[in-house]
Amino acid sequence: MASLALPYLLKDRIHKAVQENVAQRLNARVEMDPAKLHLSLWRNFPNLTIAQGDLRVLGKGVFRGDTLFSAKELSLSVNFWSMLFGGELSVKAFYLDQPRILAKKLASGQANWDILLPQKEKKPAQNLAINIRRWQIRDGYIVYDDRQARHLVALEQINHRGRGNLGQPIAELFTQTDIKHYRLVWAGQSYFERQSLALTLDLKAEQPAQKYTFKKMQCRFNDFALGLEGWMQNKKEGLEMDVRFKGRGNGI
Repeated sequence: MASLALPYLLKDRIHKAVQENVAQRLNARVEMDPAKLHLSLWRNFPNLTIAQGDLRVLGKGVFRGDTLFSAKELSLSVNFWSMLFGGELSVKAFYLDQPRILAKKLASGQANWDILLPQKEKKPAQNLAINIRRWQIRDGYIVYDDRQARHLVALEQINHRGRGNLGQPIAELFTQTDIKHYRLVWAGQSYFERQSLALTLDLKAEQPAQKYTFKKMQCRFNDFALGLEGWMQNKKEGLEMDVRFKGRGNGI
């Protein structure tokens, strides 16, 4: 029972460590209420789930007043026991509830996502591995606002889930994405307004060979459905591919 209580005893230490790292690395104000930080070994046993509620990243300087990122909840599932004894920290799963992301570039070319602070010296850090097996985004909202190029992309009510073995040299991924409304303005010209999009993807990614095999890909724009099967590979000579498109029973 003592081992199960250990995550709760480490809660304040984890919150302090995150705050210190954020202050050293980000030129932004990060709001994290320690009362809304929750740790659980039961949610994804035997992994530890770290969940932060009402997280916000706020801009500084010319972006003061902008919320770069917010989420009702951000949770990560990590291999607690290995981490506890000094082993590799491995992220197994993540979940985002109601994320709001604003990526903005001013007419001057200054971008609000350039918030990483230069590091004078690199400190030895614990090994971090991305071995994600499942992930989910619920009711997301993303805006890309490029005022220099006059581009605007807005995605509303994004629901996305996936499973696979991210971080491996050969990864098998399956994802489902639904976007209730999207808007596209390119070079000042409006192309899409409040359109819907759904995408199902079954992909094999072979990183050493730079080859990507689409076992199944189905995309629906409003009432127009398009399917894709085949593969693409990046070689020294250029991009090779064997791809077949299908639209409503018709092959292309």
